[in-house]
Amino acid sequence: MNTEDKSDFFIHQLHEILLKDWDPKNIQKKPEFEDEYDSYIEDLLDIFAEENASQTQIVELLLYIEDTLSLKPNEKRAVSVADKIWQAFEEFIS
Repeated sequence: MNTEDKSDFFIHQLHEILLKDWDPKNIQKKPEFEDEYDSYIEDLLDIFAEENASQTQIVELLLYIEDTLSLKPNEKRAVSVADKIWQAFEEFIS
């Protein structure tokens, strides 16, 4: 897989994780909202661009987003999703 394909695949993984595993608005079964969380992918990529990126930063971002959406932040879900995102990142950089 070339670098561009690998990057596209990683972004697709982030999209899927946010929609299927995180989904704080419970919209995954509504196709018209499939791209609802895509704007947060750039925020995740910003974290990965930092030299000291960590899963904790991902958890904090997810909780912050939930709060700004006027939803009750769900730390257990955020930690679980951050683990999946981090695993996808490690696969991407390997």
